[in-house]
Amino acid sequence: MTTPYALAGVTSLIMSAAAFAAPGTAQEAVAEQIAFASTTVMPNTIDTPTPQVEKVEEPSAIYYRSYEYPDYTVIEDYTSFGLTPPPSGHYYAEMSLGIVEVSEKTNMIMKFAR
Repeated sequence: MTTPYALAGVTSLIMSAAAFAAPGTAQEAVAEQIAFASTTVMPNTIDTPTPQVEKVEEPSAIYYRSYEYPDYTVIEDYTSFGLTPPPSGHYYAEMSLGIVEVSEKTNMIMKFAR
């Protein structure tokens, strides 16, 4: 779709070029060029910034009070462990202390599942 501003710029450029044409054909040349410019789709020349997507990495540790536990495994299939689905925003993790329920937002241990 051609914007009115782009069309106005094309029209003024064509009119100035047509002034150098033969006297009888100047108006015809302008009319043809305006008809062509109004049907031609101009490419978008405005550079839009590419959104930057941050890669969210898995946290390096889970926490309980002031203790940090870096060695844990996220449990994807909780039914094989006989667990109910974790609440929204939580996940289960297996670690040296057993199976725990962890908050996704804070990575804090919320409760011990086993």
